[in-house]
Amino acid sequence: MALGVASQQLDLLDPVSRFCGEALLASSIFAFLRQHGEALFPDGLFTDLFAAVGRRSVPPSVVATVMVLQRLEGLSDREAVDRFTFDARWRYAAGVGGWDGAGRVGFAHTVLVDMRERLRRSDRPDRIFEVALDAARAAGSAAGQWLLTALTCAHSPARQHRELSTAVQNRRALRCETGRCTDSDLRQRGAAGRGGCSCGPWGAVGCS
Repeated sequence: MALGVASQQLDLLDPVSRFCGEALLASSIFAFLRQHGEALFPDGLFTDLFAAVGRRSVPPSVVATVMVLQRLEGLSDREAVDRFTFDARWRYAAGVGGWDGAGRVGFAHTVLVDMRERLRRSDRPDRIFEVALDAARAAGSAAGQWLLTALTCAHSPARQHRELSTAVQNRRALRCETGRCTDSDLRQRGAAGRGGCSCGPWGAVGCS
């Protein structure tokens, strides 16, 4: 897959771009990313991730902006792609404008999966967030400081571990509530000797 390149000129007559440009506060994170996006995430920053020839990718500058907003809002890949497709603020921040112009309407959530994998295999796997953090530190604006705080917290390995642990616990609780505990669930709850799960709608005693 070859490197896709975003348009360098956003249509000033595009209604979404015009509306967001007038309605969003200058301190908005969306306005910040729109203003600094081309300098933060030029497509050339990702040249090493793609082949010289082949089908063009979604412009990495667009994907990088979506990944930053995804991290800030704590969204899944599917949720982030939905926001980009339907939320005018996300489209404005990514520099693609509305749905009737030349900008990309949307893309599959697997594009985010693919980008993370390409970054993981590269020499600079954290380049998107390194660049965003550097810009936030240098900005000095309210949006920059908010971006700095949010990205620093979101990028913390300890926080990521806590979020993953919480997600695992929630899935285990859901299985128990529906009477579908696994052997692993029973061991985790110290119930390996009970011979089965008595929780959920088919039992009177809960696993917890």
